[in-house]
Amino acid sequence: MPTAVMAETPKRENTAGRKSMPEGDKPKEGCGVVGVISENGSHIPSYLYFSLRALQHRGQESAGIAVQHGKKINCVKDLGLVSDVFNSKNLGKLKGKAGIGHVNYTRKITSSDFAQPHVVSTSVGEIAVCFNGAIQNVENLKRELRIKGHVFLRGSEGEVMAYLIAEEMERSKDILKAIKSLMTRLVGPYCVTMVHNGRVFGIRDPLGVRPLCVGKMNDGHAIVSESVALDVLDAEFLRDIAPGEVVELTENGVESHQILNRTHKALCFFEYIYIARADSKIDGRYVYEVRQRSGARCGKENPVDAELVIPVPDSGRSHAYGLAAQTKIPLVEGLIKNRYVYRT
Repeated sequence: MPTAVMAETPKRENTAGRKSMPEGDKPKEGCGVVGVISENGSHIPSYLYFSLRALQHRGQESAGIAVQHGKKINCVKDLGLVSDVFNSKNLGKLKGKAGIGHVNYTRKITSSDFAQPHVVSTSVGEIAVCFNGAIQNVENLKRELRIKGHVFLRGSEGEVMAYLIAEEMERSKDILKAIKSLMTRLVGPYCVTMVHNGRVFGIRDPLGVRPLCVGKMNDGHAIVSESVALDVLDAEFLRDIAPGEVVELTENGVESHQILNRTHKALCFFEYIYIARADSKIDGRYVYEVRQRSGARCGKENPVDAELVIPVPDSGRSHAYGLAAQTKIPLVEGLIKNRYVYRT
């Protein structure tokens, strides 16, 4: 039997049989977020739907879309894949020119109530929030808000953010000041898309741990976790959102606000290794190229005596190409993925 090198990426922890945890306690580091504004409100549902499908690899537990119509934010969300959750009937109910969307990658959730976006009714109107990250001080923030009289329906980070923004807006009457106040209080990595009063915001934490970028369509703009979601919208990639930056989408274009500054960045390398799609471009570097060069570096630094390189699909394939090219060991497809199940 020939020996083989298996080019494989790390696997998620198996959580089968564990009890469900409250939504606010679950890790959400790999989720996907989207925010869109368009001159043509009828396009918003399809823009959000197709961009979420492009980000499906970032979350397969649940999906949701929230669209602002007047002062009301209408939301459709449920457990399952994007193609399972949405159809022409429920998407047809979403009217408006501003919306956000989310796909969830976390431990099993048992109710659509815990799916995002979270639409929160506050003293300054409804706020919808999509969140990707891990807020380390969320329990302390919830405790402070409960003491002030806030009631949590789900105990989620989205509710915490909405209440904190509403409190500051009551004082300053300025949502950007409220977002700055929020960012100074959050500890941990996060990317957020938010809609309030027809305004869409994209927020990236001060170290830029998770990716977030902005693009331009013919009739609007979009904020997405990865550039592949812009490709399906036939949108022009404008740039990555900088660490500590808030980008606002309006009917007049894109407004940038550098809220927080740090001396260094800290993009999570697991994005390049596993989470992101190979054809995405993050912080100026294509994921495919990074994976291929990583595989070549492994072959150079850790030479092995083997006759085959076998990629573990799909994210391990790019690493395997680089490893095989560096070592001159033949690459063969030894594992075939069943594309008609959630995960194999």
